[in-house]
Amino acid sequence: MMKNKIVTVFGGNGFLGRSVVQRLAQQGARVRVAVRDTDKANRLRVSGDVGQVVPLQVCLRDQQAVESVCHGAHSVINLTGRLYEKRQATFNAVHVEGAHNIAKACVKHKVQHFVHISALGADPKSRSKYAKTKALGEKKVQKAFPNVTILRPSLMFGAGDRFFGRFADLATLLPFFTLFKGGRTKFQPVYVGDVAQAVLYALQDKKTQGKIYELGGPKIYTFKDLMTLIIHYTGRQKMLIPLPSFMATLMAKVLQFMPEPLITPDQLKLLEHDNVVTQKAKGLKDLGINAAHLEAIVPTYLSCYKPHF
Repeated sequence: MMKNKIVTVFGGNGFLGRSVVQRLAQQGARVRVAVRDTDKANRLRVSGDVGQVVPLQVCLRDQQAVESVCHGAHSVINLTGRLYEKRQATFNAVHVEGAHNIAKACVKHKVQHFVHISALGADPKSRSKYAKTKALGEKKVQKAFPNVTILRPSLMFGAGDRFFGRFADLATLLPFFTLFKGGRTKFQPVYVGDVAQAVLYALQDKKTQGKIYELGGPKIYTFKDLMTLIIHYTGRQKMLIPLPSFMATLMAKVLQFMPEPLITPDQLKLLEHDNVVTQKAKGLKDLGINAAHLEAIVPTYLSCYKPHF
């Protein structure tokens, strides 16, 4: 159990982080949430008793600051990641150098358990900078802290997610959905609660140390399948229009400058490869978790997008 143990969570204010922090607090852990903006993370305080969850402002580039929040911690979890680059928050700065700084701090302060969240599809040979830096970050972390447990989740779903929620928003505004790469790319969506539970399991079982787990749900879907489900669950009649490569590239080049881009040129490169669990990879079942079905959860938070007359 995690009762009264100090756990430092980097990136704890994100989609996955909120679920992880809540579960840690429920188990009685004392949680340090290392984030860029403590004002946005203050909502996490209500996850536990007074003083149990404490947001702390930390810059990943500041090694001293990173070390200060790891000092005295029993366990450290790195949930930091970027879906797109912005100013100094580049893929390399977060996925590689930031992760390396955290791993070095874990070594220096003799942290017992270190869980690093990577991504399904991490590949040092990928044309995508996102996938490539995720893989390079894994190597840096493993070299510094060989006993690290690495989790590679697929596309995560759950209330407040950036995929189903975002496209459901668009379903209320647009007359059609565009299918990038013909909608043929395959995904194996995984419930955010299952990933959070996998993190806690890894913290409490030494057998997971030094291993990599690929976390996917029980079913594989194409991008077109997922768009069709969103249309069905939101009750919106939309056309699905395959987008020629040159138009998709042009659209991505324009949309990448949005505050939160719908698609970027780098994400188009990600869509060149399926995002599914590889054969013989360790997964949720090896962590004692029965993966939740998308159809049982996504409709519960997309029903609010249905037309109401």
